[in-house]
Order: sequence, then structure tokens, then C-alpha cells
Amino acid sequence: MKSHLDNATQHLKDTENKVKTALTRIKDAEEEVSYYKKRHDEMFASVSALNKRIEELEQHKLHLLEKLKL
Repeated sequence: MKSHLDNATQHLKDTENKVKTALTRIKDAEEEVSYYKKRHDEMFASVSALNKRIEELEQHKLHLLEKLKL
């Protein structure tokens, strides 16, 4: 028959394993968040550059339309 000390020791080991597993999952999740934040920033920069280029082309189009009206 297991003593209370044996039960407590096993419970402690089980809890330590759960904590270790949780810490590993937290670390993995933080790395994943970091990856997606980086990807978001890259895509945001790309979209911003494209929007700027669209605006430049729009202004050029308006300029050419004005020239045609003359």
C-alpha cells in the first residue's frame, strides 16, 4: 500500500511534468506568434508600397487626362 508520502511525491512529479509541458507549449506558441507578427509586418509593408504605387499611377492618370483636355 502506498503511503501518503509516496502519493504526494507522485503527485508532485505529475504536476512538474504538467508544468514542463505547459511551458513548452507556451514557448512554442510565443514562437508562432512572433512568426505571424513578422509575416504581418512584411505583408503590411508590401501592401503599403502597393497602395503608394497605385496612388502614384492614379495621379499620373489624372495628369494625362488633363493633358488630353487641353
